[in-house]
Order: sequence, then C-alpha cells, then structure tokens
Amino acid sequence: RPGIPVVKGDPKYGGSWTFTATATFNQHDMHTALAATVFHVMGERTLELDEWTGDLRPNVAESWEAVDATTMVLNIRPGIQTHDRAPWNGREFDAEDVAFNLNRTIGLTADKEGIPLTAFQRASTLAGMESAEATDSHTVTVKMARPTSTFFKGLTEIRNQLMPKEVVDIGFADPLKLGGFGPYMITEFDSGVKEVYTKHPNYYRAGEPYFDKFQRNVVPDASASVAAFISKQTSVFGGSKQDIATISAANKSANLYEYTGVNWFHIRPNVQ
Repeated sequence: RPGIPVVKGDPKYGGSWTFTATATFNQHDMHTALAATVFHVMGERTLELDEWTGDLRPNVAESWEAVDATTMVLNIRPGIQTHDRAPWNGREFDAEDVAFNLNRTIGLTADKEGIPLTAFQRASTLAGMESAEATDSHTVTVKMARPTSTFFKGLTEIRNQLMPKEVVDIGFADPLKLGGFGPYMITEFDSGVKEVYTKHPNYYRAGEPYFDKFQRNVVPDASASVAAFISKQTSVFGGSKQDIATISAANKSANLYEYTGVNWFHIRPNVQ
C-alpha cells in the first residue's frame, strides 16, 4: 500500500516488546470492565475486520452462516489451545466457550451471578441477540430476537475479547490466576508497577507471536516516558512534536512512523 513502510528481510523471533502505561489494568472481567483488561493481551475476538477494507475476517469462528432472518450459525475453529494453567491446562477452546461469552456479554448470567444487569454495558454491541447455544463442540447457534445489521460488528468489537468459561469460577480478583488462549499468558502482575506476559507456545495462529515477552511498565510521567524510550527501556513511544524532536536528537537509531490518528481525544474530569 502506498506510504506504508516495508522492512526487507525475514522477521526475527525472540526478545521483548515493552512500552509505558499510565497504570496497570484495574479490572479483569472482560464483560463488565469499564476499560481495557488483561484479556486484551490474553484473549481474541470471535471475528475480525480487515484493517484496510473493513471486510469480515475469520478468527475464532472460521466461518458463519445465516440460516434464516433470526438464526446464525458460527463454526468454531478446531484445535485452539488454552494456556497451560489450571484449571484449563491447555484444553481446547471450543463452542461452549464462545456461547458462554456471547450469553454473558448480553447479561444472561447476571441474576445467577448476582451482578446488576447494567454492569454488562457491552450488551448493546450484540443488540438483538436472544441466546447462543453450543450445538456441538465446534458449532454455536445464535438466536436473534429480531434481525439486526449490527451483530457482526459486535463480534468484531475490540472490547469483546473472549475468555474461557471457567473464569467466573476462578474469579477476577487475582489476574495471575486467569488464563486465556491468546498470544500471551500473564506471568507477573505488580499493581501500579508493571505487567509481564510470556509467549503462548501453542497459539493457534501459525508463526505468531514474534516476541517471547510482552511487558507494560507503569510510567505515569510524560517526561519519564521519553527518557525511558531514549535509554531503550521501552520499544515504542508516541508523543508530541516536541517529544519527537527530543528523541530524534538523543537516539539516532529510532524509527519515526507517522499516520492518521486512530483514536479520540477527550477530557475526563474526576477520573476516580
């Protein structure tokens, strides 16, 4: 694509990808958290959107079919292995897990768990969905209360990362007890200091991930973040033109990439 840098040669495996964050993740239940969670690193989405065309792309569901106006069948990719941590111990992530996530996202387990229905604020991403059922180990049948044009968008929603169904029994107080099936498994969590994730050796995407370790270091001060990048304590930094000028003068080996903004900017008073 025009304007996109191309790096010659074959990818190299190993090493760490480290960056600064303003805080460690504070909530760990993907279905009720108000912001990002460890499952953004440890999980995956049912489907994805192609970054350039916006077309639907298979992921955990490798194919799908609309049976009629209110019935959807999702065919789940076989052979997805969970992290090697009890109680999952590398078991297959299957249709029951996907159905669990879809049902819990819309709040169908709220009464049973004693959680307010309003806590499941991402239910609106799957508006119109009535229920999801695993009809066999690799098939999920979704029933809709009404036809909707937004259901697929909900399956690709970045905040609808999938979790193994046992997570409710484990609880969400200690992230080090949690497991997923994504590219990395959490191995260290020092609240307010850092998070460390190590490579999942049985990740279902062939050849991924490239790095052996992924780390988030809490550096809430902007100038300290610049200093950390200059001293090569972190792998990436995004900031103002003044920051870029400072970095360019101090670290001649740094690569600068510019692109159209993909996030929103907002003011949040009283963030507590």
